[in-house]
Formats: sequence, C-alpha cells, structure tokens
Amino acid sequence: MIPLGKPGWGGGVVLEQMRLRSANAAIANLYSKDLQAFLGADIPELFLRDLQLQLRSRPSGETAPVTGNLQFSGYHPISSSDRIEVNLSADLASDGIRVTEGRASLNESPFLRVDGLLPITLVREGNTYRQQVDYRARMRASAGLGAHPLLLDWIHTLTDLRIDTPEGDIELSGTLRAPTGRIALQANKVQTAFAVAGENIVIDQPVLHAEFSPSELRLDRATGAIRYEPFSVSARLPMQGADWEALFSEFALPDWRRGSVDLKVTSLRLETLSAIFPDVLGRSGNLSVDATFNRRQGMSGSITIQNLQTRPLPNGSVVDRLNTRLHLEGEHMRIEQFSARVSGQPLNIAGTLSFPDWQSIAYDLSLSGQQLPFWRQDQILLRGDLDLRLQKIADEPSPVLSGDIAFRDSLFIQEVNLFAGGTRTGGRIRPPFFSIDEQPFSEWRLNLHLRGRDFLRIQSPFLVGRVSADFRLAGTLGDPVLYGSAFMDSGSILFNFGTLQIQRAQARISLENPFMIELDTFAQGRSFGYDVTFQLDGTEMDPRVQFTSNPALGQREILQLLVAGVMPEQAGGGAQSGQRYALLLGRNVWQQLFPGSGGSFAERLEIRNGRDISERGRDTYEVEFQLNNRITLHGEYDRFDDFNFGVRWHLFTR
Repeated sequence: MIPLGKPGWGGGVVLEQMRLRSANAAIANLYSKDLQAFLGADIPELFLRDLQLQLRSRPSGETAPVTGNLQFSGYHPISSSDRIEVNLSADLASDGIRVTEGRASLNESPFLRVDGLLPITLVREGNTYRQQVDYRARMRASAGLGAHPLLLDWIHTLTDLRIDTPEGDIELSGTLRAPTGRIALQANKVQTAFAVAGENIVIDQPVLHAEFSPSELRLDRATGAIRYEPFSVSARLPMQGADWEALFSEFALPDWRRGSVDLKVTSLRLETLSAIFPDVLGRSGNLSVDATFNRRQGMSGSITIQNLQTRPLPNGSVVDRLNTRLHLEGEHMRIEQFSARVSGQPLNIAGTLSFPDWQSIAYDLSLSGQQLPFWRQDQILLRGDLDLRLQKIADEPSPVLSGDIAFRDSLFIQEVNLFAGGTRTGGRIRPPFFSIDEQPFSEWRLNLHLRGRDFLRIQSPFLVGRVSADFRLAGTLGDPVLYGSAFMDSGSILFNFGTLQIQRAQARISLENPFMIELDTFAQGRSFGYDVTFQLDGTEMDPRVQFTSNPALGQREILQLLVAGVMPEQAGGGAQSGQRYALLLGRNVWQQLFPGSGGSFAERLEIRNGRDISERGRDTYEVEFQLNNRITLHGEYDRFDDFNFGVRWHLFTR
C-alpha cells in the first residue's frame, strides 16, 4: 500500500496487479486536497471512501478497447455539517460504459439517479490509451432529478438561481448522431438572476417538456406565470447528424435562427409589469401575443395591446385609451390599427418595421395628431399639430426624424404677486434649449420644421400679444441645431403709466451662429402728451435698449414718465399723482382677482390712462370691453375734459 491522506485515516492506494494486459487498483479514504502538491493545481474538495478499478486489454501491439469495471463511493462537503454523497457502479465494455448504478444524495436523501449505456470506450494503442466516442453506436440512458432544500441553497450560491421544489426526468436513446428522447422538468417557483428595474423576474409554476429526434429538437411546452399572469412558449429547431455530434462533442449550440418559436400570451394585465416599468405603465391595459417566429418563413401572427394608460409623462401629459394591433408577416411587422389619446387629444401612428436577413432593423413610421400638448407647466401651455415621420434604412446606423410641428392655441401667463418680495427667475437657457444623451435616441438625426402663426398668446403684467415662429431643427437629438426666428406682428409693452404698441419684434437664431439669439424690436406709444419710442437690438448676451420721445426727454426722464408717472414739469401736482397710483393699484388688484386666461372677462377688459393731459391738467382715460371679435364697447375721458361712450364695429382686419 502507498499511504496517502491525513494521519490516522489509514488511507492509501493499493496496486494489486500491474501488467501490460491488466491492472487492478484500489483507493480508500483519500482526501483530494492531498494531491495538489503532486498535480500543482487547485482540486475541488472530495473525499474518496472507496475506489475499485479493474482494467483488461489484449496483448501489446494490438488496438482494442479496454474492459473492466469501476466502483466509486465518496462525498463532497458543502458545509461543516452537510455533504453531497456520490455512488457509482459501471462496467467498461467493448460497446461503451454501462452505468448500473449512479446515485447522488444530500445527507442520505437522494436527489439524482443515472443509469444506462453510453457509447464511450477506452482504447489501447501500444502503450498509450485514449478515449473514443462512437457517434453511431446505440445508447440508452435515463436520469431523475429530485429536490433538497440544502442542495437548492447551494445551487443558489453558485448560480444566483433560486428554485423551489424542482422535479424532472430525462430519457435518451438511439445514437449520438440520431438521438431520441425527452426532458420533463417542473418546479413550484424559479427566481431568475435576470433583473429589470432592480427587480428579479420570478416564474411561478414553471413546466418544461421537450422532445428530440434525429431531425428535430422540439420544445413542446414551456409554461408558467409572471406576477400571476400565465404565458406559454413552444419552439422547434431542425437538427442534423452533424449538429448533434457538435452538440455532444464540443457543446456547440446549433444556430437557433434556423428554428421556429411559438409564443402565446393571453390577456396579460400590464398592471402586473408596473413594478418593472414604474415610470411608464399605469393601472390599465392588456397584452395578448399569438405569434410564430421562423427564420425561413419569417414571422406570422399578431400582437395586441388594449386600453393601455401610461403614467404622467415629463411634459405633464397622460397617454390613455391606447389600442393597437401589430400584424406579423414574413420579415415585416405592420401596425394594422392604432389609436390613442394624449390628454384627451387623438394620436395616430402607422407604418411598418422590417428585419431584413434578421441581421438589422428597418422601419418607416408616421405619427400625427392635432392639438397635442407638448409642454405644460405653471405658466406655459405649448401645444400643436404633429405630422412626423421616423425612418430608418437597414444599412444606416441611425434613423431620421422629419416632418412638421405646427404650434397652435398656446399660452404663456406670468403673474406678479403684489405681496411677494420679487419674482422668481430661472437660469438662462441658450439655444437649442435641449439635448438628449440617452442611447440610442441621441443618435437620431433631425429634419424638422417648427412653425406657428400667432400661436402663442402672451399675457403678463409687462407684455401682451401673440407670437409666431418659423424654425428648423437639424443635427441629432444628442447635438441638435436650431435656427430660424420667433416674431410678433402686434402686441403691447405695458408700463405703469403708458403702453407702447409693438410695430415689430423678432428673436432670430442664425445657422452661422446657432447658440446666440439676435434681437430686433421696435415699439411706440403716447404717455402724458409725449410720443415715446422703444428700440431693442443686439443679442441676449449683450442687449441694447433705447428710449426716445417727442418732445425730447432723456432716457431717465422717459422711464420716470412710463414707470412712475412723473413728468418733467410735475404736471398735475400731488393730488393728480395720487389718482394715478390709485388707478395703478386698482388695475393690479383686478388682475389678481381675474387672472388672464383664454376668453376670460379680465382679458377682454382694457384700461389705459395718461396718454394725454386734458385742458384742465388731468390724465386722460380709456376703457374698452370686447364683446366679440368685431364689437367693442368704448368709453373715455378725453383731452377736452369730455366723457364719451360708443360702440366700435370692426368691419375687417388686416
């Protein structure tokens, strides 16, 4: 005996017979770690209770299989008190290895059994030995899988896969080039290592049935439930002898794209996926899938989504009543029907997605809608019409987003609180005002026309009017380029004691300098008998403001006139100034009680004072109330100290 193992174990190797044609060996109580010094490699921890090996072969010089038998008994510790025990009894025959008993147990509780004939032989050639696999020889094998809680915990530590109460059977026959058999596996629950939004996907009651034949590997049924919603998958993969041989010899998986997959999901409540996509999915919606995927014939079937509702989007809108049906045919996925509402307004999407040669993706989608809300905050509502196209050619790396965005019926309101210490202002934002860094959206190319005629109504204590826009948006979403102009054909700049009518106002962004806003504004009006003009030019980084008047006043005097109602001659005295401030306070309180909004009473009422000084030295006043687009009630106290009242009827508007 050659002693091996720890002192006191009595372990070692006994070579009972060692001749050229036969060998008998016995190993008892051997600890695998003791062999590391001899092999120079890390060896898994294993205790061999008993190993009996008998080999026989023909005389030297002949090529022939080695026969004999193998008896093995040992265990692998997985903790200080738990171990996996393995028992194996096999015969080495001329047609392969016959496993008469193969059993694995955990603390004497069996969880795996194996038996059968494997076409693997040990061949002697001269004084060397080699393994030989006969892929055309008949074989037969079976295995059964049980469960043990400690074993499952051990598997979890190795793979991050948590399985509850697994059971299974495997049967194999035929040859390695033309096998037949089946696999049946099931469990109570499987927690996968795959996580979405930080939550591991758990499959309840998973069942897998697969069969294989010389010409096909078929997944008959794979069922289960995710968050109590059932699903079913089946698949087929054509196989040939070379595919089976590569699978068994090199563990090379066949090309799955040659096969086909059937996927069925019946009325999956999308609410169950809200934990995975918490920022997108709302509390309603159902998903149904009845589709087949086959590389040779392409796709077939349909995908249906019904009554989907999203959570509020970043712009404050909500997409609801989303219903769509995708028709799958060949390499194409066509939007057969689509309808949705964005904050009550209809949205339509149409088009096709294609997968040429299953190596890339191409699509041509159109998106349209009217009066859609683009942005909504406390002080601004921006909405309009969409007519967009998203197109990607298979050979191009990124898609192109093109089309028109027509702004309409938008509103900007700014209110000043009389009792607040000041107004809040945000940081300066420079063109192009946005950028999207997330992949793959940052690579989308842009060719958009942004336009709108008198689309934005501005209602503030300092400015009223309507804004038009004509912009182009190019570049990419990650690096956009915006150029064009926003302008006002009419409007009013409001001061406390004067109103200047805008003759022209433009903010322009040029393609040559797309990060700078060029300003050009001209307005004029009358205050206390003075004709006042206002001019703004330069850029938003370096604006130039100039006031002029007739009769001529200095810049400071004009501002005092417009803001404080103070004239150079102090006309009107203290009593007149008190009347002016009382009117100013009353007008601001009126705006607080009736904030400006579309079609409101306060919006249609306009009060102007101080355009002239009457013959008695008093401020003139004008009051207008707009009944509709054509009829306006008008009252005034004029420079002749007369009170007038009338009705204005607008026959036409330029």
